[in-house]
Amino acid sequence: MHYFLIILGFLGFAVMAPAPMTIAALGAFAMLVFIGGRTVTLVTGASADTGEVLRSVGLAFVFAGATLFGLFIQFGTIDLILVIIAVLVAYVLGFSVGLDVDFGQACLIAGITSIVTGGLYYVLKRFLMPIF
Repeated sequence: MHYFLIILGFLGFAVMAPAPMTIAALGAFAMLVFIGGRTVTLVTGASADTGEVLRSVGLAFVFAGATLFGLFIQFGTIDLILVIIAVLVAYVLGFSVGLDVDFGQACLIAGITSIVTGGLYYVLKRFLMPIF
């Protein structure tokens, strides 16, 4: 059921977003799965299956999309701080539901994953800017 929700959420995003943004979202998704798997191993000490991390990150994307869509419908515009908070909460929920870890561990995993992927995005954006 989780995978169906993830696929449905991504297809909904792909229909509404332009093609370069969809490709960038796929790249971000892959980067989050890779970094999330390493972070889960670092924080919990247990090896995380790629499918579990994929499900967690996918659920985080679905939760973030639903939250941001609801905020946009409710308020018409969204401040950047609300976006950051919504994405972090969605990551925590995605990792806690998808990996069955404690809330504190899910917060730590979400924080580390967000900081590392944000930094990588900032570095890679300089190289990918002519493409996108």
